[in-house]
Amino acid sequence: MVYTGLHGLIGLGLAWWASDKKPMNKSPTHVGKLSFVLGNMIPDLDLLGSIYFVVTGQGLAAAVSVHRTYSHGLITIGIIILLGFIIGAVWKDKRQFQWILVGLGLGMLTHDLFDLPYMVGISLFWPIVTDRIGLVWSLPGGLANFNSAFDFFFAALFLYALYILIRRVDKETKGLPLKIFTVTALVIFVALGAWGLTLPADASVFMLVYALCGLPYLLLMIYLPYRYRRGIYAIGETGKKK
Repeated sequence: MVYTGLHGLIGLGLAWWASDKKPMNKSPTHVGKLSFVLGNMIPDLDLLGSIYFVVTGQGLAAAVSVHRTYSHGLITIGIIILLGFIIGAVWKDKRQFQWILVGLGLGMLTHDLFDLPYMVGISLFWPIVTDRIGLVWSLPGGLANFNSAFDFFFAALFLYALYILIRRVDKETKGLPLKIFTVTALVIFVALGAWGLTLPADASVFMLVYALCGLPYLLLMIYLPYRYRRGIYAIGETGKKK
C-alpha cells in the first residue's frame, strides 16, 4: 500500500465536491460518488503483485517493478471512461453503468495526479512507454520504514470517515467492523513505525511483516466502502445546494 487510505479520503472529498453537480444527487447516477472513492483506490490493487514478490523473497526491486504500471496508465483509464460514455450513449436505460465507469476513471486519474510526486513515479503511458514519470526520491534509514507504516495511519482515518458517514444516515448501524479495523490499523501503525525506525531502510523482515499486514487492509479498503456505500451516497445531501 502507498497511502491507499489517503487516496480514499481524497475520493471522499471528490464525491463531496461533485455532490451538488447535476445529476450527481439523483438516483441511480449517485453511484458515481462510490465510483469516485473506489477509483481513487483501485489502482493500488497492483500492489497484490508487489506483495507476492515480497512474500516470496524476490526483493523490493521486483515488488516496485509492477507497481504503478498497468493499473495507473492513461490508456487503461481512457478505455474505462470511453466505455462508460459508449454505454451511456447506446443504452439510455443503463446510465448508472456510465456513471460507474466514468466515476472509476476520474477517480483513477485523480489517484495518478497525487502519485506523480511520490517516490517512484508512474508508468503513465504503459504499455507503449514503460519509463516512469514523476519525482523519484527516498528517505534515509528507518525513516523509510516509518513512512511505509503511515499507510495504516491513513487507513485508520479513511475507515473512521466511513464510520462517521454511515452513522449519519443510519443511527442503528453500529459499524463494528469499521471500528475494529480502525483501531487495529492505528495499533499496527504505532508498532510498525516504532519498530521500523530501529531497522535499516526497507529491511527485508520489515517489508515482509508490512506486506502481510497490508494485504488484508488493501482488500478491506475496497470492500468496506461498498458495504457501507449508503453513507457515501448520502455525501452532500445536507448542507449544500441541490
